[in-house]
Amino acid sequence: MNAFVGSSSSHSPINVVVADDHPVVSAGVSAVLSAEMDINVVGVAPTISVLLELLQQQPCDVLICDYSFSSDQLPDGIALFKRLRRSHPDISIIVLTAHQDIAMFVSRILDTGVAGFLRKSSPDFERLPAIVRSVYGGDTFVDPTVTAELLEIGKTTQTSIESLSERELEVVRMLGRGMSVTEIAMHTNRSIKTISHQKMKAMHKLGLRSDADLYRVYTEHFG
Repeated sequence: MNAFVGSSSSHSPINVVVADDHPVVSAGVSAVLSAEMDINVVGVAPTISVLLELLQQQPCDVLICDYSFSSDQLPDGIALFKRLRRSHPDISIIVLTAHQDIAMFVSRILDTGVAGFLRKSSPDFERLPAIVRSVYGGDTFVDPTVTAELLEIGKTTQTSIESLSERELEVVRMLGRGMSVTEIAMHTNRSIKTISHQKMKAMHKLGLRSDADLYRVYTEHFG
């Protein structure tokens, strides 16, 4: 995945909400992001109910959300992400989790439309501001350590071009020709979120981790 793009081109700060039932994690994430001039942490939610109420009141561009809320009565995990995508389709969601055995469920998580997936123990955690900027700009991110595990266990990742849907293949071809996600959205009359998701799904199916890998596949098959 092309996780690390430059700083946001918008003059307005990126409004971020952090949702995690561990105060130490929320404080750490907030501290890392608040040090950035172009990122504004506008709220912290320790429970799902607080999160839902906060999102109704506070404009949010990117939500960094834990996978599980151990003491919460409301559904978490995939059910929560589906609910958030329905009620707040314009918010880019980054799933942040401590679970080490969740790799085989990543495909289902991505299918909900979330934009990023990162383990709290990942070496890429320190680059969280860059990941926030990336998903805010329409790109996607999957923790490289998780991608490697998916490739190894071979349970959810397919490596053949034939595994792509017609629209996913179309997006891969356009990206390979140098078009941006925004340009493809305009060309195909689809939303940026839809194109971004189709790009993410295609890269996931092909086991790719960066735009450079995507361009290599394009060159090998269509160049």
